[in-house]
Amino acid sequence: MNSSSTRRTFLRQSGVSGAAAVQGQPRNAGRRPNVLFILVDEWSPVATDPPAARRMLRTPVADALAAGGASFRKSYCAYPVCSPSRTSLFTGRMPHEHGVFQNVSPKVNIVPADMPTMAELFAAAGYDTAYFGKEHTGGAAYRGIRNFGSMLFERAGTIASGAALDPIFAQDAIGFIRTPRDKPFLAVVSLINPHDICMVPFGDRPPGGEARELPRPGSTGAPPGQFRSMVN
Repeated sequence: MNSSSTRRTFLRQSGVSGAAAVQGQPRNAGRRPNVLFILVDEWSPVATDPPAARRMLRTPVADALAAGGASFRKSYCAYPVCSPSRTSLFTGRMPHEHGVFQNVSPKVNIVPADMPTMAELFAAAGYDTAYFGKEHTGGAAYRGIRNFGSMLFERAGTIASGAALDPIFAQDAIGFIRTPRDKPFLAVVSLINPHDICMVPFGDRPPGGEARELPRPGSTGAPPGQFRSMVN
């Protein structure tokens, strides 16, 4: 989609091509948009929902993506655990339908074989499909995928996994996107971060020693001067 395309144009073209795929008619095949599906782990909506001036984090790239696309303000997570939530994203079904209720090991194949996945639907519609990064659905997210990066990652992730591997996933995806092709593509880029920080409380040993909770400034546990020396 070029820079002059509007959100309304994108949605209209997507709707036309989606209807054609359902009917088995490749209408406007040359005009179908490429789809880049970016998934990040442990990203809270409060990080981007408030106005930029009131946030703790500055996210200019995410802001630009939201400004140029569609932002779903009334959506919600299907499940509070990783594997069930991811499986719902890639099947469009709730956990009681796809059967994943907890984090799963690689290749457990819980999702029914006759339940279509996102990539299978895109592949059936003539898209070139690719997946880069974390999977963690037991294999369901890989169904329908024809292209993979230089490595597969099918587990939850440990401390520093994202810092070490996300750049590899991103470079693999860039290579795929820049490859000339005669049909549209679906590229899933599933990054691990900001998941890394979530592993510290579970007993992983961070660089520099064990994780510990810092007392608040002015509390009886640490005078303000001591607190400043701990965090500076």
